[in-house]
Amino acid sequence: MRTPSGHQIRTIHRATPYTKELNVTISRDQAAISCARYASLNPNFAQSSVGTYLTSTASPLISDSGLQPVVLSPTAVPRATGTAVTVTVSYNLQTKLFLGTTFFGVTFPSQLSVTQTMASE
Repeated sequence: MRTPSGHQIRTIHRATPYTKELNVTISRDQAAISCARYASLNPNFAQSSVGTYLTSTASPLISDSGLQPVVLSPTAVPRATGTAVTVTVSYNLQTKLFLGTTFFGVTFPSQLSVTQTMASE
């Protein structure tokens, strides 16, 4: 069995701080897709209902104080069939970054947002 070289160990060590950020990003993206689908299928539901859905279905990885209130556009309900519904899900990564926002001279964002749009049905 081969043992890892020093270079391989350093590479794994450097990648580790980014793993949590990547998992948060994937979870946030999935939450945005799910909320956009929920909002598009429920044209009578306002932003507060979509926000409740977000907090009840979001991954445990992002279901904490870093999860920001969902933003829904348009805000008027009911939405007409075919109307584009845009949902923005944001997460403040500050609580997950054990090394801070700067690591080896590289600055990372601490506020991650994604917008998802679907047509109302």
